[in-house]
Amino acid sequence: MSVDDYERERAENVRELWNRFDHINLMLLELFNKLREHEDAENSNRWKEKIWELKMERITLAKQIQERYIKIR
Repeated sequence: MSVDDYERERAENVRELWNRFDHINLMLLELFNKLREHEDAENSNRWKEKIWELKMERITLAKQIQERYIKIR
């Protein structure tokens, strides 16, 4: 694998991480809107649990993104 291929692969990996990060943000926004509109819904506890899981995943992704940027520079 050439240096250019390696750098291209790393850049693509960072893009994929950012895409996942953005997708999580969209899912969080949807869940927060559901909670706001339907506070008393049966599903509200499940939504809150999913929000927690997504926030934890987002933290992990943010760390991975930071590590990749540090290595890219």
